[in-house]
Amino acid sequence: MTSQVVFLSLHEFKEKLKIHRLEGKMFASPYGSAELRMLDGFICALAFTDQKPLDQWIYDCPYKENASLIQNQDLTKNPQKLMLVGTPFQHQVWQELLKIPRGVVKFYKDIANSLGDSNKCRAVGSAVGSNPISWLVPCHRVLPKSGGIGNYHWGSEIKEKLLRDEGYVFKTNT
Repeated sequence: MTSQVVFLSLHEFKEKLKIHRLEGKMFASPYGSAELRMLDGFICALAFTDQKPLDQWIYDCPYKENASLIQNQDLTKNPQKLMLVGTPFQHQVWQELLKIPRGVVKFYKDIANSLGDSNKCRAVGSAVGSNPISWLVPCHRVLPKSGGIGNYHWGSEIKEKLLRDEGYVFKTNT
């Protein structure tokens, strides 16, 4: 089954918050303690709690603790419903991230090229880095063309573990 992805502006999201209650759950993930937020059945934020979440405001919103929140979500595979809150450009970049298969990596320039402007590598990097749904929208699958693992908000060790768990084989210098 394919994922259902909804893209909203921050304003649209805040309007939804007036109608629907945010739900949340802390849980143990294969990559450390994590915190999940859902709105109207859609995952809208996922962060590792060992680090400060990217979108702190969403974690400051009142929410209902839901012990069974992740019961029907297999977070090691593509989730069914995602709600991505950002700008139109961020939406375009995150949509490209969702196209990258498990075990495959892309470079920032690849994503900029797919959006029609190879000069937007820095803007792409900024959008990749502001992804609110940590490993489910696979920003960890983007590497710098210059080599190495690159930056990752949650730490390079987690990024490397995510990639290895997906079957990516790192090239070694011999």
